[in-house]
Amino acid sequence: MEQSRLARLGSLNWAALLALAACSSSEPSSNVGTSTVQGKLTVASFPTAPTAVDAIDEAGNRAHSPVGTDGAFALQLAKGHSYRLVVVSAKEVPFVFPRSTRLDTSFRVSTGGGVVSLGSVRHWDSLPSGGFKVLSASTSSSSPDGQEGQDGECVDGKLQGTDTPCADDDNQTECKDGSQAVSSDGECENGKDAVTGQACTDTDTAGDDAADPAQPMAVPDKNAPDDVSGCNENDGEEADD
Repeated sequence: MEQSRLARLGSLNWAALLALAACSSSEPSSNVGTSTVQGKLTVASFPTAPTAVDAIDEAGNRAHSPVGTDGAFALQLAKGHSYRLVVVSAKEVPFVFPRSTRLDTSFRVSTGGGVVSLGSVRHWDSLPSGGFKVLSASTSSSSPDGQEGQDGECVDGKLQGTDTPCADDDNQTECKDGSQAVSSDGECENGKDAVTGQACTDTDTAGDDAADPAQPMAVPDKNAPDDVSGCNENDGEEADD
């Protein structure tokens, strides 16, 4: 009698383990529904040591990433939301993305399985007097003075070989599966139509509050795209109905 009861308990335990294994194997991969935004703070440029980087969506919900000893951070952001980033220290400092005509503070995530690398992120007490030289394939300046940009790369927030503040506005979404992100027809990216190259307005971000040029800001040497999009996030999972 006792042996029979123990045998039944053993069978139940094995069944539970098998069920748990089945559930674990059916969990979606990290490619589905989230994209990664990462970078490295230039810690010495901040007046007080940063402890974290937070992403805040349109509803005020936060995603959190501690800052490593080397300043590195990585945020996992759910698709279908707009986000703004802040450096958490003694006082929160907003990320600012200098564009051709504005100082952006937000971007949208429309895909899972994407990776955006912001490069080095430097603290500025306010907008530099000459603005930021914005490097892109089609235009080189978003500076208030309207000067033409210079050839070269933006390295740690400075135009290579100079002291000119800069930002690279050609940053593209990479995909975790190694594929190339695909732009949708008519999608507005960094103020230009992805297909025609004509100037356009991103309706998802139009009207968002611009950064206050008189306030402290954290500026990466690579802007986030207006829209993190275009990756294949199925990764072996069945497509949604």
